[in-house]
Amino acid sequence: MLDESDDLVFAKPVIAARLGDCAGAHGDAALRRAIRVSGPGSRDVRCASLLALAKRIGPLATPDLVDGLTTPDGVVKDYAVHGLAGAGDDRAFEQVLRHLRSVLRRKRPSQSQVVASALSYLARHVSDRARRSDLVAFVRRHWDALDQAEWFAELWPDAAPGGPDPDEVRAPSDAAIQEWVRRGLFGPLPPPPP
Repeated sequence: MLDESDDLVFAKPVIAARLGDCAGAHGDAALRRAIRVSGPGSRDVRCASLLALAKRIGPLATPDLVDGLTTPDGVVKDYAVHGLAGAGDDRAFEQVLRHLRSVLRRKRPSQSQVVASALSYLARHVSDRARRSDLVAFVRRHWDALDQAEWFAELWPDAAPGGPDPDEVRAPSDAAIQEWVRRGLFGPLPPPPP
């Protein structure tokens, strides 16, 4: 049986998520505090706060999202990657690539969304030819483990096996990738029930 304090625990992630769709002077600071809470039952509010902050302030949330990648909690790391995919600048490229390698080593089927988000973030930041070539080579070496044929077909077909030489692959459309991310994790929340 739940008591009133349990209701508050369940409400905090919802409140944090709603702040992502709002504007106001104090929301950013509240979300930054929520990202740093710890202890039992804090994971959901940290995850919701990371995404909400990314939605509110876009690339300015990158340092907070990079901090999320340093937590020992793998789920919080995954949410940091989701936030970076939708809003992050290129400062976390190496950290996201390391996280993707770690996710692929674990080979859990439930990781499909974080793999797609990591690919979205990485692909958004390959304007540098050497970085792009390295990422294409990584994708082709890990093609079966990535299990993202649909993502590549829609967003970056040239990077798939059988495409052009990695040095000749063009960068994908940043706008198309951001639209894909926003359709999933960054879309507006439905209105609260009456």
